[in-house]
Amino acid sequence: GFHLSDRYLRPSSRDPKVYEAGGKYHMMVTTSIVSGENAGHGCLAHLISDDLDSWTENGEIFVSPDSSEPECSDMIFYHGRYYLIFSLPGKPQYLWAADPSGEWHRPESGNIPCKSVPKGAVFNDKILFTGFDGTGDDGLSHYAGQMTFRWAHEENGELVFE
Repeated sequence: GFHLSDRYLRPSSRDPKVYEAGGKYHMMVTTSIVSGENAGHGCLAHLISDDLDSWTENGEIFVSPDSSEPECSDMIFYHGRYYLIFSLPGKPQYLWAADPSGEWHRPESGNIPCKSVPKGAVFNDKILFTGFDGTGDDGLSHYAGQMTFRWAHEENGELVFE
């Protein structure tokens, strides 16, 4: 198992995402930083494991510019790059990096036009994103609502949505 240190706001910790990179397992956890540098900012805490049982904290993969916690993160490896996907106040976005432990780049248009909390998967040499539009059959706002789908392909690290 794993436990986050006192550096993080444990009650808000949620949305764990595990992926493999560089021969190790990595986990991102949505939370906020409560002490030290960037205290008060939302983040994706980063943990590393060799065996999926013992986890070690490794700082943050992403720190929000404010107190917003990046929700429902995802990580995709596509065309030699890693794409970090998350939502900040209901706005889906992505960053890319050649190595997930290296420098993340924000594309000029880093928004994902897939409404709320998109997830992505590589399929037929494209990325298929799915999310939800937040409205129900009655037209009122709901947490989930109707599903949305968008295809994307990569051009120079940026995703081009179809």
